[in-house]
Amino acid sequence: MPESFTSEEQKYLEVYEMAMDDDVITTKERRMLEFQAKSLNLGPSRVQHLESWFDSNTNTDEEE
Repeated sequence: MPESFTSEEQKYLEVYEMAMDDDVITTKERRMLEFQAKSLNLGPSRVQHLESWFDSNTNTDEEE
């Protein structure tokens, strides 16, 4: 069953995807992501889960 996300989580994932465009999160991008997470009321553990989910699904897609 695919994982479902709230609209806030989807917004965070969109910003994370843009930041990961070059596969590197710069200090400036990390600050932007932290601000985004705070404004969307996402806690650190949820952010970690979202980023891990994105990274594992992106790697899977590239391998296929």
